[in-house]
Amino acid sequence: TVAVSADGGTVVWTASGQLPHVSTDQGRTWKASSGLPSGTAVVADRATASTFYALSRGTLFASTDGGKSFTARATGLADGRIKAAPSTAGDLWLTHGGGLLHSTDGGASFTKLNGVQGADGVGFGKAAPGARYQAVYLIGTVNGVTGIFRSVDGGTAWTRINDDRTQFGGTVGGVITGDPEVYGRVYVGSNGRGVLLGDPS
Repeated sequence: TVAVSADGGTVVWTASGQLPHVSTDQGRTWKASSGLPSGTAVVADRATASTFYALSRGTLFASTDGGKSFTARATGLADGRIKAAPSTAGDLWLTHGGGLLHSTDGGASFTKLNGVQGADGVGFGKAAPGARYQAVYLIGTVNGVTGIFRSVDGGTAWTRINDDRTQFGGTVGGVITGDPEVYGRVYVGSNGRGVLLGDPS
């Protein structure tokens, strides 16, 4: 996995089973990070160039020195995947088999979103007209229904945007993102069916 800093100047690369390595010269040289278990995937904060995050065995780690070193910031979390939301510093979402968690303080604390019983993938797109927060897209289970969902209020309420007849192979892999320029447009990775593009009907 590869994470690129918000300003494009730092790359943090994790090869399978290896320690993350950092490059600040476009990959010409690399130096191992410290503080993370081997094989830990790293994600970049989308607003603060010096900040990176990682999740390993329920512990959220953070780096404020461009990925050179990481320290534990929160423990006791679910073992899932984290994703940083665009444009806002410290805005993290954690997907796992038991639900969806949201942090607005760089992972120091998380809030579980009510009604979401499972989350395979989360993504972000242009905000709805008049909305204060970007649109959030989810592959998961909401109020007992499994599908693809959109929220325009930061995850309080969800609208299903697929139906029982169009499951797209179960969208295995949990890859989803909204379009940053077109509200309502969403891209979904599938299991052998290519990349799906959805627009509001």
